Amino acid sequence: GALFSQQAAQHATSNTGDSLKAASAAYQLAAGTFAYVRDHIRPLVLTPTTPDLSCECLNAIVNMMLGQAQALFTEKAIQDKMRAAVVAKLAASAADYFQHALRIMQSDLSEYFDKHPLVAVVQTQVHMASAQAQYYQSTAALEASKYGEQVARLQLALHHSAEAVKAAAKATNILKEAANRLHSLVERGLQSAIKDNNTIYHEVVPAVGTLALVEKKSMVQPKGAPDIVPQPPASDPWRLIPVHVQRAFTQYQELVNKTAAELTDEMDTQTAFAKSKLQQHNLPEAANIDPRAPVLPDRLIAAVAEIQHQSGPIPVSSSFA
Repeated sequence: GALFSQQAAQHATSNTGDSLKAASAAYQLAAGTFAYVRDHIRPLVLTPTTPDLSCECLNAIVNMMLGQAQALFTEKAIQDKMRAAVVAKLAASAADYFQHALRIMQSDLSEYFDKHPLVAVVQTQVHMASAQAQYYQSTAALEASKYGEQVARLQLALHHSAEAVKAAAKATNILKEAANRLHSLVERGLQSAIKDNNTIYHEVVPAVGTLALVEKKSMVQPKGAPDIVPQPPASDPWRLIPVHVQRAFTQYQELVNKTAAELTDEMDTQTAFAKSKLQQHNLPEAANIDPRAPVLPDRLIAAVAEIQHQSGPIPVSSSFA
């Protein structure tokens, strides 16, 4: 998964149509690889793992990879000069993937990701994608002669782009530059739209909270890499068991192993104590008997006969008091 994400980052640097497609495909392969680990390998691990290998963290990583892939689809749609409404839907879907990853980081894994630099990166991506969605939806509103809605959506886009600039202050320089460019673009668009509406159209600008949500259109999904991550056979019954049941079974197995280890330690302690008592009374090494033996060994039979010869087990038991 990490290898595919690195390949995707290298492809994305050239920013051409073909490289964006290759980068998006690589991010989807990364998502598929991490999803495979989450769904098929992690449930089989019986020992505790670090938080980055938890199902929650892997789920966050899958959504981050899909968000990156969808964001590249959005960028290519912009380069191809696709309709503004289509670009808005693509950007809204990218924001949804990033938002899902961020929600996991700030809830299920809040302790692990506390002050982690990756949080700032994902926050920046959430607001940048949201700003793009509102910006291009405002263009669609303009094309439909909805000038008041155009202004309102640009106001919302400006809010998101400003939040992106703020979050990017703790992220990478590349994200800082991208967030600043987007913020400037939205700011110029809003100033122009306000001017046109005030001087020409005079439409009422609706409250931002009354705007309809931008529809989402996802173009990505986790993709498997058959040559690297072979799929399990369809007849494998483990695939039919829900993940939460597999997790509960794993926890049960851990408890069984822990209990068995504690009982084994206690048995060894008691065996050592009994052996020391037998040695104190100069009795045969009856404590060295293999408990897995299917029949009573000759040494034990001889030991019992000797005890019986010495007036039976009562004198021996009284010595343990």
